[in-house]
Amino acid sequence: MIAATVSLSLALLVAAEPEATALVARLGAAPASEQRAVAAQIEALGPKALPALRAAKGSKDPELRRRASALLEKVETGLLIRPSLVALDFQEQPPAEVIRSIHAQTGISLVLEPPGNPAWQTVRISLKESQPLPFWEALDRIGSAGRLHHDPSFPRPADERTPILHLVEGATTFPRSFSGPFRTNLLSVHRRHDLAFGPKERADDEEDEPEPEPERFEVVAQVFAEPQLLITLNGPPKELKARDDFDQDLVPPPPELVEDPDGAPEPGGGPGIERGPGRVPGALAVVQFPIALHAPERPGTTIERLEGFIPLQVAMRRPDPLTITLAEAAGRTFETDELSVRLPEGKLDLTSREPLELFVTLKAPANALPPDETPAPPDFPEPRPVDTLQNRLEVVDSKNRPLAFRIKDVQRDDSGESRVLIVLSAREGSAQPVQLHVYSLVLGAIEVPFKFTKIPMP
Repeated sequence: MIAATVSLSLALLVAAEPEATALVARLGAAPASEQRAVAAQIEALGPKALPALRAAKGSKDPELRRRASALLEKVETGLLIRPSLVALDFQEQPPAEVIRSIHAQTGISLVLEPPGNPAWQTVRISLKESQPLPFWEALDRIGSAGRLHHDPSFPRPADERTPILHLVEGATTFPRSFSGPFRTNLLSVHRRHDLAFGPKERADDEEDEPEPEPERFEVVAQVFAEPQLLITLNGPPKELKARDDFDQDLVPPPPELVEDPDGAPEPGGGPGIERGPGRVPGALAVVQFPIALHAPERPGTTIERLEGFIPLQVAMRRPDPLTITLAEAAGRTFETDELSVRLPEGKLDLTSREPLELFVTLKAPANALPPDETPAPPDFPEPRPVDTLQNRLEVVDSKNRPLAFRIKDVQRDDSGESRVLIVLSAREGSAQPVQLHVYSLVLGAIEVPFKFTKIPMP
């Protein structure tokens, strides 16, 4: 199950196709009895229908605007949980040819590391599937056939906007689970027991010894998203099921819900104005989290079954951001459907090699995602919003390369506006800031299923 309030934006879109334009036009004119059939045809077009649906949101016909807006959200929702598909039909192909084929089918960039490895000249991959597979599953099959695997530890290029996946020699050893555009890896299993060597003598009036700490038993997992997605943890695993080879239940009791002694949470400044976390340009979206388990008195040798759902917040940048030319933007206000950006008076020194401080005023959008309310174990990471400034803003140079920046300060007011201080790092060579891009995000709260079997116990 991937349940959600979900949406997706596509990075690669072309002009609206004639078929989509004609179908969308019928949304406002077709009688009610035909509306469902027309909507189904538009939905079946997937990403090809998005430009026409977005254009229809500006129609003078209020009924067409309403129907197009509703269908646009539905189409985007379906696309978020639908992975990139890869057709596998290779006969004695070298790895370089295989990854070129993947890139042509999905737009996802992969490279072989190290480039000069002699193995890449001798390895041949033969693989044929009757139906296209989701990207992560296809990459797994290719890795098994060619004895190579994705290594996420490579540093990102400083001027890359889109992540590059690095493939290295050797078969992967991580247990893996796949669901739509997500891959879940198991990194490790931990089971620790503190052993006390004999009781401590004490006087009768001394306090009792504290209870020994229970054995710590947990699995550490990672979720990777396809490169176009942004993700953050939105709560602990749900509907967890875990049993060992003795058929003993390994699911711990639910944590106690602790009431906030101060009552309601402190008021925040609204969505879209958090300082972090945010996407680093060129970095693949991944979250890591523990899955707490219960250790029976006499545990077995394997976790026979481990399954559940991990809540995530998911976002993707819509294409065509609001583009602000910094040299001409002083004192001006720029508006989108969701955001208002106002730059301060005074000319910016864009040629200096010193860190550049840039104040931007953002009006918070109204499409915030609430955190998951499921009680979490004490050590579980707190839910974090995916709608952050780092995910909405981008500063680029004259070659449209993203420049590194950080959010130094956020000052909020009661109107929902935030005055943001952006600090650009010292720049080298000709990398001078030229434009500020302000992206609209489509947001989703989803639950990604995972399932593993026969996991060895330490």
